[in-house]
Amino acid sequence: MADGHYVKGTLCHDNGFKKYTGSFANDVYESEFGEQFSDVEEGRILFSGPYKEGGLCAEEGCKQYYDETDGPVLYEGGYSNGHYNGAGKCLHRNGMTKMEGAFVDHNITGEDGQYYYESGVLMYKGPIIDEKFTGEAVTLYTESGAIKYEGPMKDSEQHGETGKLYWATGDEQVLKYEGGFEEGKFSGENAVLYHENGKKAYEGNFVNGQESGENGKLFDEEERLIFEGNFDEGLKSGEGKEFNPEDGTVVFEGKFVGDTQAEGAVTKFAEDGKTKIFEGAVNGEGQKEGFGMEYFENGNKKFMGQFIADKYEHEATEEKKAVLWNEDGTKNYEGTFK
Repeated sequence: MADGHYVKGTLCHDNGFKKYTGSFANDVYESEFGEQFSDVEEGRILFSGPYKEGGLCAEEGCKQYYDETDGPVLYEGGYSNGHYNGAGKCLHRNGMTKMEGAFVDHNITGEDGQYYYESGVLMYKGPIIDEKFTGEAVTLYTESGAIKYEGPMKDSEQHGETGKLYWATGDEQVLKYEGGFEEGKFSGENAVLYHENGKKAYEGNFVNGQESGENGKLFDEEERLIFEGNFDEGLKSGEGKEFNPEDGTVVFEGKFVGDTQAEGAVTKFAEDGKTKIFEGAVNGEGQKEGFGMEYFENGNKKFMGQFIADKYEHEATEEKKAVLWNEDGTKNYEGTFK
């Protein structure tokens, strides 16, 4: 001691455990290098580095340790006012870098922040605000190093009009989705969803992460059109057409409810997609119900009249008669069916 003041040495907790080692100025910590220790375990280091006016304070060289036995370094870099401030990095317990960039009052914030997996592979590169990924053109990576996402983010969620999400297929970069995002969910018009083989799967609008709106298109894994029409909450809903993927011909045209062909007016086609085989109404089970017209696959009329659960059911009247034809077009029967 000099003039009754601490100069350099070791200060202890009330229980006798080491509290601080380093230099002092006017009895407060002031040292080019000092160390602070835990009061619950002898020798467990908590902080180390330059001290000024009683606290850890420097633009670099300051360290905080995980609060555990033989705790590894949790943070190293700039430190002031009791917080991480300035250039620095946090580390995983295995010693690999977890995040790196500029810190303000304990939070990483800046235009050039980086996050890493425990393996040391880069996870994110771009602007960070209060430890959240936020920017117009950021990049997320898989642990294998492949690009996972490119585009805008806000509060660590994909958010903006022009993002690209990729399938997690090892080192290969295969596009999964291209379009808008809102709070991490697919959102917006003219978006495209892809199969894992890179072929187009859906083209249209998204709301809250689900296909929605008019004029959406579904494609098979060879990118052949199989449906075109309206969607609601990810399901076919309203007017739509189903197609034969082999030749692109229409096989069904009508209304859908909950992804299935619905009650109401429909037109069904033969396998060639051109020849009508039925015009009329169907019930909720997809069965012919109500007045309709059946056709042979050669295009000639087969039956005209009333249907009940796919069966002919109609009494002849002067206004509307039930009629059955032969395949060659000649009339076979006219009258009542039961």
